[in-house]
Amino acid sequence: MVLYWLAAFEKHQSYPTRTYKTAVYMMVSTLLSTGAVILIVNFKIETKLPIPILQGNFKEFSVEWYNFVGSTICVSMVYTIFTPHISNFGS
Repeated sequence: MVLYWLAAFEKHQSYPTRTYKTAVYMMVSTLLSTGAVILIVNFKIETKLPIPILQGNFKEFSVEWYNFVGSTICVSMVYTIFTPHISNFGS
């Protein structure tokens, strides 16, 4: 709903362009939340920064990485597939 309101706030000339912008915003937010955040949290790089990112358990891609992080990404993708359709039933 927030992404829809952002696209409506831009005052597009037609409904199809507003729908297109909503879809683009959804794609970007899904990409960031599914891919980038999960990778950043679980990847380990030796730094002296006290922040919890890049302090994960995996230094490289391995079988253990695929078992833990890969399964998390797959579950997120399945959730992402069904969520937009469930929200359409409510409106």
